[in-house]
Amino acid sequence: MLYADLLSRQVFHGVPIAALWANRLHGGRDYLAHEPNDAMIAGISKLVERNSKEILIVDDIVASCTTITQALHYFKSRVPEATLSFLPLVSRNEKYIDVFRDSLVWLKSAFRFTQEQALAMHFTNKEKLPYQKDIRSA
Repeated sequence: MLYADLLSRQVFHGVPIAALWANRLHGGRDYLAHEPNDAMIAGISKLVERNSKEILIVDDIVASCTTITQALHYFKSRVPEATLSFLPLVSRNEKYIDVFRDSLVWLKSAFRFTQEQALAMHFTNKEKLPYQKDIRSA
């Protein structure tokens, strides 16, 4: 959330910020599809004009691509008119860019980074974030 809040304050002024709850304990395969997330999306949808919806998905670590795959599916099914962009903090496995290439913010027309430039910004060999969260590579 700190990452998203900083982006909102410095780049995306006046854009609502929300955190999806990844309910990994319920045992289902889609741990984003549940009532609290749906209610939040419905509330934000009432605030934002339908023809101008842009959703920036921010995640700290891309390990197996499960979370970003589910997030992209979740938003496409609930807000199909939205443009989706993804901004990861870090990943240790470059092969996963193929999963989210179409949504990676740096490859969009506003930035036009090359894939190599985008990879250089997000991929690391470090094993932990500064707050000691593991950066695993699935």
